[in-house]
Amino acid sequence: SHAAAILLGVYLGGRLQAIGAAAGTKPQFTGGEARQPADLDLSCVALERALAANPHDRESWSQLGHNRLHIASYAAAETCFSKAVALSGGRDFSALCDCAAVQAAQEKHTDALQTVRRALEAGPPPGPSAAAERRGAQQQAGMALLGLGLYEEAGLAFEGIIEEDE
Repeated sequence: SHAAAILLGVYLGGRLQAIGAAAGTKPQFTGGEARQPADLDLSCVALERALAANPHDRESWSQLGHNRLHIASYAAAETCFSKAVALSGGRDFSALCDCAAVQAAQEKHTDALQTVRRALEAGPPPGPSAAAERRGAQQQAGMALLGLGLYEEAGLAFEGIIEEDE
């Protein structure tokens, strides 16, 4: 039946996402260190197949974005993170920060600044790392301002981070 086929697709997509995540590079926390991939090719294939089965899986898009970032495929990583952001209704703090990072890596400083400001508006999820994640995003905003040559604004942004940290 149609319902059984849908359930099988969701199940298989979930299993493939788990394999892709286990073999991939996504850090455990926003701003954390990327893991060394167990098998990057396997991770990418599993995630691509998971997304073929369920293109609305925000976590698979994010995982695939981290894999693309690991191989410096910035445009592909930006596409993945942008899809994760869109699927969250623009509220996924981590995906927004990741998207801003790859935009900055491509020297798209205006886009990076707009994206990281959206992340700061959304805010990090509550938890013990929330303050550090917010400071990381504020630092990204400062770096984007530097990239745009807005040195005074960047200085104020960095000064604000230092004051918060004291």
